[in-house]
Amino acid sequence: NSNKEAVGIYERNFGKWKQKFMFPPRSVSHIHQIKYDKFRKCLWILTGDSDKESAIWKSDLLFQKVDLILGGSQKFRSCFLMPLKEGIAYATDTPLEENAVYFSRENNGVWEEPIKIFDMNGPCIYGSAVDNENYVMSTSVEPDASLSVLRYRLTKRLGRGVKDDYTHIIFGNPKDGFQDLCKFKKDCLRPWLFQFGNVMFPDIKGNFIFATGQSLKKIDGKTIIIDVSTILK
Repeated sequence: NSNKEAVGIYERNFGKWKQKFMFPPRSVSHIHQIKYDKFRKCLWILTGDSDKESAIWKSDLLFQKVDLILGGSQKFRSCFLMPLKEGIAYATDTPLEENAVYFSRENNGVWEEPIKIFDMNGPCIYGSAVDNENYVMSTSVEPDASLSVLRYRLTKRLGRGVKDDYTHIIFGNPKDGFQDLCKFKKDCLRPWLFQFGNVMFPDIKGNFIFATGQSLKKIDGKTIIIDVSTILK
């Protein structure tokens, strides 16, 4: 959305699409995730990508009331949010700054400043629930977004928020903590032209994590299975 045009949210009902909400022009570049919160019976909307556009919004289920909850810096740029009974946790997605998992709770109708609960080696684009408590996430290997458009598309230089050229798979939960399960090295191709190094997760819950590699050595275009049964005991 380089022209900063309006960004819409649509609902498909009985085979027909209907616009439910519209962010006005020059307010957000795009939407990263819309997540249902069973504890608050609401929807969380994650937007990016500049400081002004990076935000976490809360909406009722009919999109009649959409409120800005947290925003204004890369600290609130996220693609993956975890609704919890105690609050919300989210993983940041910025190549410009260091990335982490943050937690925020609501206090008398006001959401508190998020606290860092886990440092990550890079931005997180993909994540999934494993069961009712645990989550799996992956970090991405991507170029330096501070460069000019042409240089960004051609460079192999990593962004400041990308600490190494590995995609890390992270497992755990905000209460008991997170850990790095394993990592996979980015292939030799330029990340913007040939895709960021990433791992994606089909939404399958249980003792096994299914993980699909993208632009990674050994597992590019392949799906692997990670057994987490011993960790869940």
